[in-house]
Amino acid sequence: MEVAQPFAMQLMSNGNGHDTTSSIFNELGRQAAQVSSTALGLPRRIEETIDKLEQGDLRIRVRSSETDRLLRRISSVQMGTNYSLLMSAFTLSATILFVSNQVWPALVMALLAVGTGFVLLRLFKRLDRLDRMS
Repeated sequence: MEVAQPFAMQLMSNGNGHDTTSSIFNELGRQAAQVSSTALGLPRRIEETIDKLEQGDLRIRVRSSETDRLLRRISSVQMGTNYSLLMSAFTLSATILFVSNQVWPALVMALLAVGTGFVLLRLFKRLDRLDRMS
């Protein structure tokens, strides 16, 4: 009672009993009208939203951290494949040039192969670290 008394006193002091009762009923009526107008308009709004989805005017975007993580992993594996192909091509080029007695171009190709191999090893380490985190 002690906790509710200040609220009851404030409610009673806002006017006489008839005005307070009528203001409460007015507020309840206003809120009921607002809820009913929202409820009546809801099927129409749902139908409009479905129409927009079907026409392509509305797009839904869903974000999933698991999907993002898997896409990053797939992208990294694809880059690993690209680096492996480059390293193989540079190694074959260096071998062919070396056999043809063109030492300097073979050395350049070998250095490119070593550089690509270094980048590939860093990528493997990053993939391993990502696998351990998940």
